[in-house]
Amino acid sequence: MTESKQPPAVPKIEALINTLRKTLEISVTLDNKPRELESIQKDLEDLNKSLQEISGNSALNRHYPYDRNPNHVLPYSPATGYMNPIAPDVNVVEKDDRLVGHVTFGKTYEGPPKSVHGSIVASVYDQVLALTNIANGTAGPTANLNINYLKPTPLYRPLRFECWVDRIEGKKVFLAGECYDGDTVVTNCTGLFIRILSPIQYSD
Repeated sequence: MTESKQPPAVPKIEALINTLRKTLEISVTLDNKPRELESIQKDLEDLNKSLQEISGNSALNRHYPYDRNPNHVLPYSPATGYMNPIAPDVNVVEKDDRLVGHVTFGKTYEGPPKSVHGSIVASVYDQVLALTNIANGTAGPTANLNINYLKPTPLYRPLRFECWVDRIEGKKVFLAGECYDGDTVVTNCTGLFIRILSPIQYSD
């Protein structure tokens, strides 16, 4: 998939998704104001009815061939998908022999005070490792994921997830990754994926 092949509605949907992310962020810190909340709920119900009228068929394929842009592969992923409002806004890029995911987590993803929930960290690792596999031509499902939480993963700070293929043994692909807050490693991980021994399709 390239930018020119996107349906014309995609940028508008992406803008709507980003607005919904903001709605989710606001919704986890609502004040105790019953009257205002009741009015807003009715507005949201009306909005959902309007959205339902234009919902039913996704604008994009749920799985795309790899086109050198890792973000295009799984646009509806709940871990990194730019077309999924529950996914953190992760931007994944290729850098040398690694894939790097850039993200700033907001209140939606809080676990311990002022820190990202560990399960969210795990889901982002799982996805970026999988995308690293796809970029390497060794795609396959996750068999094992091990994460070391070295320090709290902070909210509202730019983070980067760096992932790479460590080694390949037959169908087994071993990957590793680290998450940085500036120059500080806050978590690291290793993953085992089972390679699908068939050609990987690439788009033009």
